[in-house]
Amino acid sequence: MRRTLYICMIMLATMAAEARTPGYMGLRWMVQYQGGFSPQWEDFGKTMPYYNHNLQIGYVVNRKIEVGLQYTYMRYNNFYYSGPESYTDGGTGINIDNRLFTGYNVMAYIKLYRHAKGMIAPVGRYLIIGMTYQYSTDKFHVIEDKYSPASLPAITNVRSHDISIGIGVGKNYIFARRILLSLEADFNMPLSSAVRAGQNRYPYPAENSITSKPNLYKRANALDVMLTNLISIRIGFGVLAF
Repeated sequence: MRRTLYICMIMLATMAAEARTPGYMGLRWMVQYQGGFSPQWEDFGKTMPYYNHNLQIGYVVNRKIEVGLQYTYMRYNNFYYSGPESYTDGGTGINIDNRLFTGYNVMAYIKLYRHAKGMIAPVGRYLIIGMTYQYSTDKFHVIEDKYSPASLPAITNVRSHDISIGIGVGKNYIFARRILLSLEADFNMPLSSAVRAGQNRYPYPAENSITSKPNLYKRANALDVMLTNLISIRIGFGVLAF
């Protein structure tokens, strides 16, 4: 009887220890840098893909769940031509020959790891779901704007705040007990930027009126936010900290 009691006590202690120390080798915290690539949608084949830098800090809750925060920085300077657009008469309206886009994103995420024999978070395949706050700026070099009293060429700045919902899949590999290598593919939809882009679409000539003037600069910024964040392929390198 006493031996059975000892065995039960040992088993309960072991289970309690495992519950207190989830994670690979009992390590809960991980930090990693991810380099991300996104397709260049507007000048496909002529310019380099979008590139983003990501810093990710994750905490393993249990054998299958990780939560964390991710900071993303992206910046590119690219040729941009709006084409002959007009708000009222179908003539030439606003032309932009260059823009500098900068984006700062903060995402709260949860990773759901696949249940497989011998696998424990943060090792193996996972599904990532997150919500992101995005602060973005566009600096447009304007060479023509028939509706602006400013002398041209001139610089026009646009700032925006957006919320995005994202989902992705990935896989983590562990080397030498602490070294982390990750591969990830993400899809994000900045909902508020899609609304701004729709609100500032160009009206057809029959719809043109003084009270129906889309804002080309806000629309261009909204499209930049959507296209730079839409799809991202990431390669990460980090460590299991403690």
